Amino acid sequence: MKQASSGRRLALLAGVVAVVVVVVGTAVAAFPDDNVATYTGCLLNGNIVSVQAGDSPTKACVRPAVPIKLSGGDITSVNVQSPLKQVTPSTGLNGKVTIGLDSKATLPTACGEGQLIRWDDTNQQWVCRDKYADGTGLDLTTDKTFSVKPSFRLPQTCSGGTSPVWNADDEVWECQQFVKPSTCTSGQFATGASSSGTITCAAPGSGSTSLSNFDEEANDGGVPNAAAWTDFVDVTLNTAGTYLVMAKGTIHSQEDADLFSNASCSIRQNTNIRDETSIGSTTLNEVGAIPYSLMATVTVFSGDEIKLSCEAIGADGISLQDGRIIGVRIGS
Repeated sequence: MKQASSGRRLALLAGVVAVVVVVVGTAVAAFPDDNVATYTGCLLNGNIVSVQAGDSPTKACVRPAVPIKLSGGDITSVNVQSPLKQVTPSTGLNGKVTIGLDSKATLPTACGEGQLIRWDDTNQQWVCRDKYADGTGLDLTTDKTFSVKPSFRLPQTCSGGTSPVWNADDEVWECQQFVKPSTCTSGQFATGASSSGTITCAAPGSGSTSLSNFDEEANDGGVPNAAAWTDFVDVTLNTAGTYLVMAKGTIHSQEDADLFSNASCSIRQNTNIRDETSIGSTTLNEVGAIPYSLMATVTVFSGDEIKLSCEAIGADGISLQDGRIIGVRIGS
């Protein structure tokens, strides 16, 4: 009998040890980093019954039993807001969560002495920058000294009559004479200037140098209401060439013009109009004296006539005063 009692004690002790081992093993189990399960059951007289994974027990808890939830995680969800952010691979829904500061809200910590920070839009972060930066046309030395780049500097030693000129070979501005002094010899005349500012010279041609200029004044007189040109000056040119012809005068009106009528004056070469001015009935009936001027470049042949002519169409009481025509031969 004593031996049997000893055997039962050993068996019971072994069972207790087994239970302890199981309990201890459960106590030291590590919580998972993610996908932490939640269990729901009923707490009744210190015992948990009707347990299953999820948010509901296997059957509804009946009083005095109350619902109880079990989980291996200590948070259920983390809502991370700017400027914080979650660090991959954590999701913030449950389990292990790592939170860091967004780089957009982080200032660099390795800037040198005297440096500032600036926003790098390409990399979307703050970076170090020098306090001074060289802009367009400037150079910046290592000792923070600014200077103007040579290609942006204008010379400071130009003498009177010279101007800055760009030297494309050396990429600098230099002083040069804008129009160089004339080097024409005796008997020559300046005919122009080259692109470099040098005066070009030439001797006069051997042909006639007569310009055949003319300057004629017109007699004051009436302009008939006849829809036809009345010549107040008629110059016959004996020297062919190109002429710059200018004319002027004043049209006087007695303010008695029919509706849609007009008065006109023109420079004519023979019967061809080279320049013309026309004054309508509204002006003729409101203004008593209307000055005008005309100008035309005319190429003529020997014997051509240059005229200052006026006409009136439907307008009475029109006259020309102070008429004058001038011609200058400007080419052969």
